[in-house]
Amino acid sequence: MGVHGRPVPVQGAIGPSGSMRSVRHSFSCPLRWADLDMLGHVNNVRYADYMREARNDLARTAGIDLGPAGLLVRRHELTFVAPLLFGPEPVVVDCWLSELTSSVVTVEYVVHDGAASPRTYLRARSVASAQDERHEPRELTERELAALSAYVEPGEERDSGEPLRVRSEAERRYPLTVRVSDLDLTGRASDVALVEYFQEARIGFFSRLLHELPDTARLHWVVAQTDIDLLTPIPPRSAPYDCFSRLARVGNKSLQVESVIRDEHGKDHATARVVLVVFDPETQRATAPPEGYRELLEGFVEED
Repeated sequence: MGVHGRPVPVQGAIGPSGSMRSVRHSFSCPLRWADLDMLGHVNNVRYADYMREARNDLARTAGIDLGPAGLLVRRHELTFVAPLLFGPEPVVVDCWLSELTSSVVTVEYVVHDGAASPRTYLRARSVASAQDERHEPRELTERELAALSAYVEPGEERDSGEPLRVRSEAERRYPLTVRVSDLDLTGRASDVALVEYFQEARIGFFSRLLHELPDTARLHWVVAQTDIDLLTPIPPRSAPYDCFSRLARVGNKSLQVESVIRDEHGKDHATARVVLVVFDPETQRATAPPEGYRELLEGFVEED
């Protein structure tokens, strides 16, 4: 992807020393036709790719070398605000740091169209750390901390929620095979691939669920929120990993799917909470499902 990054001053932002000197890094990323989903929107997975490119470019602009693999991501939180359609102009990713210590780097993102009165498509956050040559977490050096400190803009804390509990049941299982193209420079499945894995498993889960519902179930669902915790690395292997999913909650216009990627020994590698909403392609907005649909879905909610 062709990219151009630049620092953007934030008026009134307070730096870590109390000075008014924080900046946000602005990163321009051209879109690709392959980024689109069946509704013609940029697929939710691709945003994680834009985020990765933006935070790597921030480090380069700051003049530090975090290694070819960049930061080691522990958690992603993505809030989808509006559909992004394909166009000739690049999408803009503004990013900055809401937390910076020697062991934790929290990156905030806003994806928008770059207009004078920008339209926002995504707000997101990544919790990460530096990594050493063995791809284990390490502390940032004094020089790295100093270089990154210009991008610190204190933000609000977020609750990561309760730990997920999803039982290993055959009817919930979706096999996930790690492809070579899924690997990052550590030789393990990338944080972007993890978002895609949960999407694949969620589609499989929905396919089974829709067989149990009437024709009114043929609605358009889009992702509104994705929270993913990357617990342990996922190395490539010939045997698939298991992804187990459950319907955890049903709202007026939404539902929540919880999933876990687990190996045959019962070890959890990653978990996800995803909120989906019913979407009207005509109005390009969330809408209520047909009467009685929510009650039908509630019959499939399971407590673990």
